[in-house]
Amino acid sequence: MQLRLRMNYVKLEEDPYLENSEELRAAAALRLTDQWTWTLNGRRDMEDDGGMIRAGTGLVFQNECVTLGTSINRYYIRDRDVEPSTSVKLEVLLRNLN
Repeated sequence: MQLRLRMNYVKLEEDPYLENSEELRAAAALRLTDQWTWTLNGRRDMEDDGGMIRAGTGLVFQNECVTLGTSINRYYIRDRDVEPSTSVKLEVLLRNLN
């Protein structure tokens, strides 16, 4: 098994084009076998009144011919007409087509 971790921290202050924000992003990928990988990711607002922005997980199958990926993400953003939502995605990548 192989585990990859990634974490990013961003803080924007006094930017003339973007509003102030402070966020933490994290992702992990755990290789279960040579062909299967499980992923996990999240994004959090680190401001005093902040909370989760997005959280998700997925499963990827990969061999020499095809990559199949499925993921589910929960978006926690709430603003005027925008409500929290969940998305499910399926990706198919055909490889080595000549």
